[in-house]
Amino acid sequence: MKYLAWLGWIVVTACSSNDTEHGLICSCVDSNIDTALPAYCSPLTQSGCSAAEKCAWIWDQLPPLGQTIPVPIGHIGCSGAGTLPLGADCGASMLGGDSCLAGLACHDGRCKKICDPYGAAPGALCDVGEVCSQYANYFAQSGTIIAGVCEPSP
Repeated sequence: MKYLAWLGWIVVTACSSNDTEHGLICSCVDSNIDTALPAYCSPLTQSGCSAAEKCAWIWDQLPPLGQTIPVPIGHIGCSGAGTLPLGADCGASMLGGDSCLAGLACHDGRCKKICDPYGAAPGALCDVGEVCSQYANYFAQSGTIIAGVCEPSP
């Protein structure tokens, strides 16, 4: 999967420069898209990954226990779909993806539903009695928080 993502980045970069010398056909280049960054999957719609994968927060480095994370130490990407259901004990954070089902994220030791903090993705809304909580530098892309997890209402 990593090789495909890298290849996709090369193709997007080549297309954005309108270089047809290498036989690339670039029929649609949007000047508002930052082509310096490779495309990512959507944790809200669970799109952009293969059938055996899920779109998740992937830890590149583990956060210090009990401390605020000053910078992102992970990224949004595809990882193996886990088997743990909503509410299951998923343990502490570990490098890479987690073991929760697609559409869920392991946060504070429990599998929680991934949600849209802005309310725009109908399939990623929390249930009654829950709120979509955002956490600094978690499910973040280019400094913007893309998703949160459902937590019980205060």
